[in-house]
Amino acid sequence: MFDRQDSACSLQWTIQMKDKQIAVISEKLNAHLALFSSVGKEVAAVKQVLGNVKCLVGDKENVVSDLKGKVEKISVLEKDFVGMEGSTSKHDSLVQKHVDFGILENNIQDPTATPMYLPMEFLKTITCDFSKEQELGRGGRASGLHAVNRRARPTRFEESMFLQKIATGHKIARGEN
Repeated sequence: MFDRQDSACSLQWTIQMKDKQIAVISEKLNAHLALFSSVGKEVAAVKQVLGNVKCLVGDKENVVSDLKGKVEKISVLEKDFVGMEGSTSKHDSLVQKHVDFGILENNIQDPTATPMYLPMEFLKTITCDFSKEQELGRGGRASGLHAVNRRARPTRFEESMFLQKIATGHKIARGEN
């Protein structure tokens, strides 16, 4: 009888141990399932963030494309503006992109010519890019009048002031007051 009881106790103990193992495995499975569920939610959140990032990148690409278009328009306008600098003077025909330098040289040598706009390329050409070897002299008048006002892009006001200085210089040279 003791053998049966021992055998029954032993069997009961084995069953209890297996039940405990099953409970531990069950807890681990539940923990893993909860972890997988959490990972699934994180994946969904990351996918949403990636979708938002894709939308933002697309928007930024559109903005960049629009800005490139605007920069190109500005570049074209700037080229047109540079080509039109001085077009308000009386010598509009001399301020075109393909200026005949011979005509400009003749006008410069004419003492009765009115002040005019001279393109930078023309000035660079006739002075060998403002070479020191070509320099005829400096200053000489207290008025500080310059024969060449070298600026990359004068404003309309600066250009107007420069033309006024030239006109005053011509009056002084002719003896007018």
